[in-house]
Amino acid sequence: MPTTIPAVPGPYGWEIPVGVTLSDAYALLEPLLPPNLVPNGDFETNTAGWSAIGGAALARDTAQAVVGSASLLVTPGAGLDSGGDCYLGASSLAANARYRATVYLRGTPGKSVRIVLNEFNGSFSLLASHQLVCPLTATWTAHSLNLTTSAAANRGSLVLVSNVAATGPFNADIARVVRVP
Repeated sequence: MPTTIPAVPGPYGWEIPVGVTLSDAYALLEPLLPPNLVPNGDFETNTAGWSAIGGAALARDTAQAVVGSASLLVTPGAGLDSGGDCYLGASSLAANARYRATVYLRGTPGKSVRIVLNEFNGSFSLLASHQLVCPLTATWTAHSLNLTTSAAANRGSLVLVSNVAATGPFNADIARVVRVP
């Protein structure tokens, strides 16, 4: 891996030059990013911290990855509601603060997955549920949900929601929730 990347100006801002992989660029830039509140959002070793809901199956997939060598494969089950949710436990959130939830997704074109960031108070009562419908494509696509927490918020959970009848298996990688200025 290179220790520096000579970014060059391009029509869309600074671009990574030809020959530098996305993995190398991400490895160099990650320490400069705000702290990620999602533990194990890259799935490089396992699926620890993530739970399947509604009969879904979760697996570490080494055949697909945005960066690194693995991603999360979600295979919907036959649950009554969405059938293919995966859930990451609660993380601390600050009241009246701005956050961005980002996840890279790929799956069957024409299908969709929802990113949901739930906001809770200290008693774990649901205060708000922020959602974004993300159309799936055959290639990795980043999806981001921006939100401002309420005055009583102090916990949050990240959920990837699919519909068993409409989604089919999908992959997720580089799941991040960060506080933004």
